[in-house]
Amino acid sequence: PGNDGRDRRASMELDLTKPLHGRHCLRVVVPTAAPLVVPFSLPYNGAFGLPLLPNQRYAVHLFARAAPTGSSSDSKQLTLEILNGSWSNTADWTDTGKYAINFTGTVQGPVHDLSTEWNPIAATISSDHSSSSLHLQLGGGPGMFWLDNTSVVSLPVTTS
Repeated sequence: PGNDGRDRRASMELDLTKPLHGRHCLRVVVPTAAPLVVPFSLPYNGAFGLPLLPNQRYAVHLFARAAPTGSSSDSKQLTLEILNGSWSNTADWTDTGKYAINFTGTVQGPVHDLSTEWNPIAATISSDHSSSSLHLQLGGGPGMFWLDNTSVVSLPVTTS
């Protein structure tokens, strides 16, 4: 790990080997058993995650697949969760040496077990009254995760 507690082996890059559609997909390497929170963001928006408007509902759709790595490659179940939350810089960050301490959020929907084949993932999420953003949590590592055909659409607000 680096001096801030982050594992520098975690990485994201475009992968041309087996996209679901088009020429490429995103490959994320999760180097340890610790879950990795990945900001779900637009290119060049500079935000940590896709900003969600307060009191809104969103439909999230994506395709994902995963493959374990290392000595546990035949026994680990790799998972994906959709999170709604926010990042914050606190004094604890440098004191504890933990990167994930900066993210607070809630799981939106079920835990999705992934296989080496493309899995469709769909969820409806709701934002609360505060500012929050959309993230993915990849767990069960070490392993590699691939993401493709992602979309986030604002849904009509229901009144009661």
